[in-house]
Amino acid sequence: MNTKTSNHTMKILYFFTFSFSVISSFGQSRELYQPDSIYRINAVKKRIVSFGGSSKAALIFNYDKQGKLTDYGLTDNETGKLYQFKTTYHYDAAGKIKTDVELVGDSNNNKHSIYNYNAKGQLVSKYTFDNYENLIEKNSITYDPLTETQTFLNADTIYRQQTAVYEDGYIFAYTRFYGYEYEDGKKGNWNYRFKNYLDKDNRIVRRDDSLWKPLKIIEYWYSKKGLLLKKTERFDRPGSKPNQKEFIKYEYW
Repeated sequence: MNTKTSNHTMKILYFFTFSFSVISSFGQSRELYQPDSIYRINAVKKRIVSFGGSSKAALIFNYDKQGKLTDYGLTDNETGKLYQFKTTYHYDAAGKIKTDVELVGDSNNNKHSIYNYNAKGQLVSKYTFDNYENLIEKNSITYDPLTETQTFLNADTIYRQQTAVYEDGYIFAYTRFYGYEYEDGKKGNWNYRFKNYLDKDNRIVRRDDSLWKPLKIIEYWYSKKGLLLKKTERFDRPGSKPNQKEFIKYEYW
C-alpha cells in the first residue's frame, strides 16, 4: 500500500470509526459496543476506552441504570481531562433516541441530530444540522441485512458518502464498507470487506480486515460477566507492523 493511499484510507476509517451514529434499539452500535442489556445486567455506570501508548486520550461513555447511553465524549491527548467533543442523547417516552447534541471546543462547530423511526419502531433515518440549521449529514438505515448509508454535505453539495453493511444477526460489526469522497476536485472510491468470527454467545471475537497487506487481525477479549475488556490488532506476518491495543475499564452503579 503506497503512502498516499494509506493516508487517505486512514482518514476515511478514522472518520467512520468516530462518527458513532447511534442505531437506537440496537444498543448504540459499532464493534466496541454491546447490547444495552449487558450494561444493565452488570450495572455499568461508565465505560472508559483508552488506547495505550503515550496518548492520554480516552473515549468516555456514561449510562443510565437501564443500560442506555446518556452521553459520550473524546478527551484530549495531553491531559485526558478536557473533552475534544461530547455528545448527549435525549430519549422519548418509548426509550428511543429522539435527538442528540454534540458540543466541541469551538461552539460554532456544535451540531445536533434528529432521529426518525418507522411503524415497527426501527430507526430509518438521522439528520444532523450545524449551528445555523444547515443539513450537514444524513443517515439512512435499511434492514435485512442492516445497512447504513451516511451522506455528508457542504452547502447542499455531497462531498462524501459511505455505506456499511452489517453482519447478519449481529449488528455491531460490518462485513462491507464502501463509498466515495471528493478531495481536491478528484473522486476517490473504496470497497472493503471484513470477515467476522462470533462465539457461541453471538459476541464478536475476531475480525479479518482485508484492507491491509499483510492481513490485519482484530481480536476481542471479554470478562467472565460478558463485558468487553480489550481489543487488539495484529498482522498475520509477525513483525511487519506494531500491534495496537485498546483497553476498556468500567465503573458501576
